[in-house]
Amino acid sequence: MNEEKRRVNAYITNELYTRVIQSGYGITDAIIQGLKCLMSHQGEIKSGGNENILELQEALIKELQDRIKEMQEVIDPLELGQLRIKSEELEKHNKTLKKELENASQREQDLKSMHNNYMMQMQTLINQKAIEAPGAKKPWWRFW
Repeated sequence: MNEEKRRVNAYITNELYTRVIQSGYGITDAIIQGLKCLMSHQGEIKSGGNENILELQEALIKELQDRIKEMQEVIDPLELGQLRIKSEELEKHNKTLKKELENASQREQDLKSMHNNYMMQMQTLINQKAIEAPGAKKPWWRFW
């Protein structure tokens, strides 16, 4: 095992798990960030108890909200709208490609069955010719 890192297992509630995933964090990243936050505020937590934890949570929420505002300022609203429109167009195109793929597979199945039918007809004709007496000729007026 790598001496610089340690493996940690944790049991968390399903609700917390889904909230972490929906927020865009990976589980490993979320655990690391939480432990870093805990270690940076360790002295405050020991002295203040539950009240201090609530204050810490509020401070963390405010910090995160400030970071969200900064990120929103960085992203141009016009560019965001263009990206959304492009995303919708790509989703529509993706749906049409899926329909085309389904139609192509159906056409392929139809061609396979048509080919099989043709081969069965040819085999039937070959068998009929083999059954007829070899050397027996049809009268000249029967050309079909």
